[in-house]
Amino acid sequence: MQAYAAGDQIAFAELYRRQEQRLYGFLERRLPPGRKHFASDLFQKTWLQVHRSRREFEPGRGFGAWFFTIALNALRDFVGKASFRLDVPDEDRSETASDEDVEANLLIRERMALAEELLGRLPAAQREVLLMSEWDGLSAREIGGIAGLSENAARQALFRAKRRLRELLQDKEGGRS
Repeated sequence: MQAYAAGDQIAFAELYRRQEQRLYGFLERRLPPGRKHFASDLFQKTWLQVHRSRREFEPGRGFGAWFFTIALNALRDFVGKASFRLDVPDEDRSETASDEDVEANLLIRERMALAEELLGRLPAAQREVLLMSEWDGLSAREIGGIAGLSENAARQALFRAKRRLRELLQDKEGGRS
């Protein structure tokens, strides 16, 4: 990042290559179903802001925390401004799908729906640290940098989020939804 901030365009190309899939997944996982297609817009807005803010990067803070804070801010800004109705696109349906494919698809959708439901029941801060850790592969240090917490506080928040998610799953499996 320091080389890019100093004007090295090759450094930017390498930075982009390293972070492209990680950033896209980070954004897409945080958008609700039916709004996933907005991830590409947010992806572009994040890179534009990275470019605009490149000289403000502080190496001591760590690149991951700085980068994903920009992405999270772009996402929050989008969600705050999205007062219009976003239609859910029709799902692709294959007429040649086998019964096993259909059954497997239904099972996957049921599990995903359960995961989304349980994650939705977590407090926002717990949900966010859990997603950053488990889905985005960020370290406790990076999570702390993004969330404004110490590394130990981020570890503790992650522990609490996992514990609460287990409790919710046990309640759901026990029929006490």
